[in-house]
Amino acid sequence: MDPLSALSLACNVIQLVEWSIEGARTCKELCDNGSLDDNNRVEKYTLEVAAANKEVQTALQSAKSSGGTTRVQRIAQDASSTANELKIVLNRLKLSKSQGIKKIGGAFKTTLKTLISSGTIKKLQQRLELQEKALRSTILKDL
Repeated sequence: MDPLSALSLACNVIQLVEWSIEGARTCKELCDNGSLDDNNRVEKYTLEVAAANKEVQTALQSAKSSGGTTRVQRIAQDASSTANELKIVLNRLKLSKSQGIKKIGGAFKTTLKTLISSGTIKKLQQRLELQEKALRSTILKDL
């Protein structure tokens, strides 16, 4: 085996070991807690944004409807729908009691779902953050 092939093989093995360690760490965290700390943090942020959007929508419904308020309402509705979509994805990645929080099989299955869904979670979180920033700037501009 030439040196370049050996180096390539070693790099592939190291990458496979790294992925395995990450998967095992995720599986252990799911077994211990029922969900990942990162997902809990994102879910908490999502709930806070959803609550703030609800307050904004309630306040705007009682105010007169103008061009600025309809824009704020539209952004708040978009952010609420993104928050709901993100909550649905995050709830699918929790280890439920019916699956047995301490069961390795359920944790392994949820770990695979988590690794597959991580890109979707990041995209939804980024979209929610952008919508929140747009909502804040629109509200400040209208003041």
